[in-house]
Amino acid sequence: MSRSRIRGAYVNRDYTSVANAKWLQICRNSDWTYQYRTVDITPSVSHLTYDNREWMTDTIGEYYRYNPVAHTKYLPFQLPSSKLPRKTVTPVGYMYAGTWYTYGHDHGNLTTDDISFQSLKSTPGELPSPTWDTTDWPSLVYSVGQQLDGHMVAANNLLVDIVQIAQTVRMVKKPFQSVSKMVKGAEHLTLHELSKTASNSYLEYKFGWEQLYRSVRSIESVWKEVRNHMDYLKKTAGKSVSISARLTQDETPPSVSFQTYGNAAWATIHPYLTGVKRTAVFSLDVMRDQYALALSRMTLVMDRLGITKVSDALWDIVPYSFVVGWFTNIVDVCAQSPILWNSANLSRVGYSIKDEWFGQVDVTTQNYSDFGGWQTPSQVLTLGPQVVQKKYQRWDGFPSATSGVGLFGNLNQTQIAEGISLIVQRS
Repeated sequence: MSRSRIRGAYVNRDYTSVANAKWLQICRNSDWTYQYRTVDITPSVSHLTYDNREWMTDTIGEYYRYNPVAHTKYLPFQLPSSKLPRKTVTPVGYMYAGTWYTYGHDHGNLTTDDISFQSLKSTPGELPSPTWDTTDWPSLVYSVGQQLDGHMVAANNLLVDIVQIAQTVRMVKKPFQSVSKMVKGAEHLTLHELSKTASNSYLEYKFGWEQLYRSVRSIESVWKEVRNHMDYLKKTAGKSVSISARLTQDETPPSVSFQTYGNAAWATIHPYLTGVKRTAVFSLDVMRDQYALALSRMTLVMDRLGITKVSDALWDIVPYSFVVGWFTNIVDVCAQSPILWNSANLSRVGYSIKDEWFGQVDVTTQNYSDFGGWQTPSQVLTLGPQVVQKKYQRWDGFPSATSGVGLFGNLNQTQIAEGISLIVQRS
């Protein structure tokens, strides 16, 4: 049974941007002594809407089912209590006795408030979404499928590194060959040739020595990861465990116009969006069989280093294969071996997308005096980023774009739908 609900508030509030703001003033006495005082500034009040509403639609069901959900939430931006600048100028010129002159500002403290980005839009409401690239669900489903029996996911492909070892050996034997050539022949080289030789030395360091160091450190960490994974397999044998794979995308937010409030005499609040992040997840629960304990340490090490992915390595050593990879993901096609989904005891199969909007606030303050007027530039205090809106959706079963992953590649659409239904209903 589906249900919908809403909670939160959409109300008008009175906002002031600062508290305890003061003018700093000076007065000359007739005997040429001086007096000083502070005069409270009364900030103007802005009548703005506060909106922290959230909407949710979900399906009531049992725990072992992956219930569909759609959830949108507005998260007001929290302005922390902050001391704003105190600025003064040196009084210059003639001052009449008994007259008070402003020579600076104490901007006081930023008011601790929660402001709603949605209600500060020129047209209040939900923040717009950017144009997203198509989510690569097949790779996420395949990544989860590879972990069903307890195997580890490869971080890199060591076979490709082995193929390139001859180049690395030459680099180690003659580490400064390019540099020595450049020094010896500098007087005979043109500026173009000299810069080209220097570039070779830099590239050798950047993509040779640095990468070699990182590879050694990566291999070193694999042993610890494998040890932890074997402990994990012992603890979860005979139990239902959750497996997931995720993919994140970052996008520039669409252009949105926001209202500002406040004034240069105390402080002006300028909200703006900085980015939007999407997180896609495919997950399921699987009953871990005892045979997972039979996986040897060396098998797991080979998994983690990618030594078993021969087709990937053969493709990567083909000249200019990386160029083809820009257009067609051949490695994924070659690598995907059949996944026996129906042989595993699965439950809570589903996928989700979470979008998060990030906002920042610039607090600008400007100093004024009777000895020069408004001072420029303004002082800017940047706060954030903070998440100001979330949108979460999830669906049960397998994503529709994953019909070619693993065993499903040999089935038609009707068989796929029936198979998914059987898997989802299984507990």
